[in-house]
Amino acid sequence: MSHYQNQYQPQNPDPTLIIEGCAIATVNAAGTEYASGYVVVSGGVITAVGAGRAPRPAIVNPGTPAPRVIDGSDCLLTPGLVNTHHHLYQWIFAAWRRTRPSSNG
Repeated sequence: MSHYQNQYQPQNPDPTLIIEGCAIATVNAAGTEYASGYVVVSGGVITAVGAGRAPRPAIVNPGTPAPRVIDGSDCLLTPGLVNTHHHLYQWIFAAWRRTRPSSNG
């Protein structure tokens, strides 16, 4: 078994999730980007990434629940990226610092 093999096993897998219409920046070796594309998640695992709209007939099998489709317009999606370093909290402190009275007199 490869050290990097996916070991994720969802307890109660949700229906397929499709996010489409968003800009996509992949983290694959080629650094593939799509100005407008889709990501498909099945059973908690990314199963497809591509340009344009997600191909519905190839994803929905007869007898399975309909996929949940999310319009990702005006959003950037980075499938597979795990951000372990971010500064999102800084906007709170920047605003807080500007609204506090100065302690310098």
